[in-house]
Amino acid sequence: MNWKLVTPLFVSLLLLGCGGQSSGNSSGGTGTVQAQGFSDATLSGTYAFGGSYTFSGGTAYADGQLTFDGKGNITAGLELVNINSPAVACQYSITGSYVFNTSPLDGTGRMTITATPYNGQTALGCQLTTITFTYDIATGGQEFFFSGTGAQNFTGANTGISGGGTAVKQ
Repeated sequence: MNWKLVTPLFVSLLLLGCGGQSSGNSSGGTGTVQAQGFSDATLSGTYAFGGSYTFSGGTAYADGQLTFDGKGNITAGLELVNINSPAVACQYSITGSYVFNTSPLDGTGRMTITATPYNGQTALGCQLTTITFTYDIATGGQEFFFSGTGAQNFTGANTGISGGGTAVKQ
């Protein structure tokens, strides 16, 4: 698979306004929420993302790609994380899941990702990290904004991590 990484210019994406609104009904029992204009299929395809995180040891900047299957799963992903203290660059493969909120039905939801370091990267201090984000869909699913917290930080100190950013459909 051919991966393109987002440049640090993702900060300009954070300045974009959030458009899009929705309301509607749950599909009932299948786990798929269908707010007016929003369903699990709203997140389908590949999104490039950029964001920043803080943890007890400092700040980390991340960019990469996520691939959504339109059925509540993140089926593939790549993340490059640059950590300022200790100075290390970690490369991760990503899998996970997402679900739209049922109340209110407004295009917001929750996603959980598991970032697994590439082979040999744990020797550099890169650790398995699980993060749960909330997200807010904008522009009919062409982009979303995310923020969240995680159970571990990038260097394994298990002190927690928080952060957020923007993802744009490719």
